[in-house]
Amino acid sequence: CFQEFARASFADKKKREDFVCRVLECSHCSQDRYGFLAFEMLLILCELYDPDCLTRQNFQDVVDISQKERMRKAFEYLNYALYQTNIVSTHHKFIHFCRLRIFFLIKNVHKQNQKYCSCCSSDFERLKNEMIEDFDIGSILNNIEKHQAAIYFSRRNYEKFQVSIIQYPQLNILRYGVVGKYAQSLYDAFSASLKSDVGNDPPYHY
Repeated sequence: CFQEFARASFADKKKREDFVCRVLECSHCSQDRYGFLAFEMLLILCELYDPDCLTRQNFQDVVDISQKERMRKAFEYLNYALYQTNIVSTHHKFIHFCRLRIFFLIKNVHKQNQKYCSCCSSDFERLKNEMIEDFDIGSILNNIEKHQAAIYFSRRNYEKFQVSIIQYPQLNILRYGVVGKYAQSLYDAFSASLKSDVGNDPPYHY
């Protein structure tokens, strides 16, 4: 059973050093696992990190630092699980909205727990993670045709990159994604304005 395999991988300390506990790669042929199979195993990992992840009414009431860290990891697994279903599902827009909500929850947990968060061990790591999150949020906003919001996030990410790369040249690895996503958001907004039937006053002037 793949669910039991996910539980066993989670229990293995060495495998748990990997973000997804190595459940997305076949141990026999090294082929990657995608779709609903990956979704099921990632959902198990999410529940193992935080059993109340899907039912908690108010996560801001959680004050324990280690619990907040487990919540963050659970949200990340849940986001990745939904990304897997988006590959094969026809309910793309609903999945995009769910992932968007999860990203903002992750950001909120980061903000509350930044000092102790394992993925923010340095200012460089914190900036890198913020930029990757904003990149993904910009992509989702583009996919659900929220063009103005997508431009806002992508532009803000680009401006943050321009300032931060002076102090952290290592961020150059993100250049292609950050600049490309900003350009893509502008292009998509322009394409939407050409298709607009508003007349001579299209909603996007880019």
